[in-house]
Amino acid sequence: VIPAAGHDTTLVAAKDATCTEPGNSAYYVCDNCGKYFSDEAGENEIQQSSTIIPAKGHDTTLVAAKDATCTEPGNSAYYVCDNCGKYFSDEAGENEIELSSTVIPAAGHDTTLVAAKDATCTEPGNSAYYVCDNCGKYFSDEAGENEIQQSSTIIPAKGHDTTLVAAKDATCTEPGNSAYYVCDNCGKYFSDEAGENEIELSSTV
Repeated sequence: VIPAAGHDTTLVAAKDATCTEPGNSAYYVCDNCGKYFSDEAGENEIQQSSTIIPAKGHDTTLVAAKDATCTEPGNSAYYVCDNCGKYFSDEAGENEIELSSTVIPAAGHDTTLVAAKDATCTEPGNSAYYVCDNCGKYFSDEAGENEIQQSSTIIPAKGHDTTLVAAKDATCTEPGNSAYYVCDNCGKYFSDEAGENEIELSSTV
């Protein structure tokens, strides 16, 4: 009689399941007979199927769509797996995609020129500037690279710069006039030096 050789077992290490691949708990396999055991000594035989840990499947979270702005990219809606970090176009995680395929490039500024306008005595003017038709921001350049505040373009109203026209008595042949003021900038007529009370020149005759 030749004694039984006993099981000569080799450890099969535990392996975590992934989203798509099953894992297994640790077990032993006999190199002689190919049977499976839970113990190194080969005393507790098991079925290999009992060691299998099923694949977990993707656990996806929706990343909402976001519009691109002039300066920031946006994205179309997609799903990301909380377990493996992969990206998908569907909630079930069946159609894997590259994150780059969801990117919507920044639109860039679409600027319109606001022409320079001279200030008058009573109305402010402005230096030339550009406004973006998309985001409404203001720029000193057409390319929209140098953002400014609209207030920085304002040229204040100049105010009236008045000169006194002295009163003159009428003669037999020449009309006279009461005193009045004329603005050297706009040519309007006023009864006061500050240019607050506009009058018609005919009212001074």
